[in-house]
Amino acid sequence: MTNALIGRQPILDKNGDIFAYELLFRSGTKNSATVTNDTMATASVLLNALNAIGLDRLIGSKKAFINVDKEFLVSSAIEGLHVDRFVVEILETVVVDDEVTDRVKALKSNGFTFAIDDIDMQSEQLKNFEPIMEFTSVLKIDIMAAGGMDSVKEKISCFDTTKFKLLAEKVETAEEFEACKALGFDYYQGYFFEKPTIVEGKKIDSSKAAVVSLLRKIQGGSELGEVSDEISKSAELSINLLKYINSAGSGVKCEVSSIGQAVSFLGRLPLTQWLMLFLYAGDSQNKFANPLMESAILRANIMSCFAKKLKKDKTVVDKAYLTGLLSFFDAIMQIPLEKIKEEIAIDIEIYEAIATKENTLGKLIQIAVIIEKGDWSKIEYITKKLGVNMEELTELLGGCYASIYK
Repeated sequence: MTNALIGRQPILDKNGDIFAYELLFRSGTKNSATVTNDTMATASVLLNALNAIGLDRLIGSKKAFINVDKEFLVSSAIEGLHVDRFVVEILETVVVDDEVTDRVKALKSNGFTFAIDDIDMQSEQLKNFEPIMEFTSVLKIDIMAAGGMDSVKEKISCFDTTKFKLLAEKVETAEEFEACKALGFDYYQGYFFEKPTIVEGKKIDSSKAAVVSLLRKIQGGSELGEVSDEISKSAELSINLLKYINSAGSGVKCEVSSIGQAVSFLGRLPLTQWLMLFLYAGDSQNKFANPLMESAILRANIMSCFAKKLKKDKTVVDKAYLTGLLSFFDAIMQIPLEKIKEEIAIDIEIYEAIATKENTLGKLIQIAVIIEKGDWSKIEYITKKLGVNMEELTELLGGCYASIYK
């Protein structure tokens, strides 16, 4: 388990109220970052915001500005963003060609909002961005790079402020803030207001190989049921999917009772876009680096196997599997059990099973826990009560373990 870190800096309006936040890549608790791959940095920010920390916790009802380079801009991953929550901030290093222009135009027609980052007012830079200016809503002017307030005042008249909102960034002093207000800037960002603060959450690493395999299945036309079965084999992907589908940034919020239901709600294209974030983030951790993940999958398998043995219908079997995974949620995420409902819009039957162990799913948890502890006197009592002999139990458990360690 590694910490999920995001830098967050407020963007203020003329009244000093927070209009939005810029979300920034952070790889450590030091409040700065050396970015060697802009695409990976963007994907990491989005994964941490949508999965590990939660967009509501990060920005509340405000918008989030995120930096994108050309690779991320033209990828399908960007299409998974909720247009009402994000402002796409095109980095100053992007060379605007026909591909970029066509992409920005298409995304704009689909409701995306664009900003251009770090404008230094130099003619060469302005000429580069000219083809996409008509699709841009916010121009972020770096008042330091532009030569200070006198230079900004001299050059700002070239912008038609009826078409753009102007954002002054790197505002360092009260004098600069007042000067920018006098020049008609709409928004403000900089150390005068607040340095970026680091927001921390718990990140669940995912297997890169598993993601590649899933993308191949989706692109190869596999049924979503087969895809959901694959996701169910990974506790990391399963929990992250449930957190994502119930985050404000996914565009979907619903109670789910199985991985299959979550996949069905999300759909083929959004699922592909979500999986691509993992690839861009560059995670390649061992699938079982955290033993809790292994235990979660094992319990899920035991519970679903017992549900099948008791001739429960597929809905109960699927719920049993998801309950097993989520019964480790508090330990994996290192949060109190009651916080599960804040992180995931969890099916009430599943939540009560985890919290009280009283309903049918709760009793399956009890059985799984007894088996995990190896308390054979209790195992014999339970299996006899359920009409399962020891030979059948051995075969059942063998299948559970084989599905994990194959």
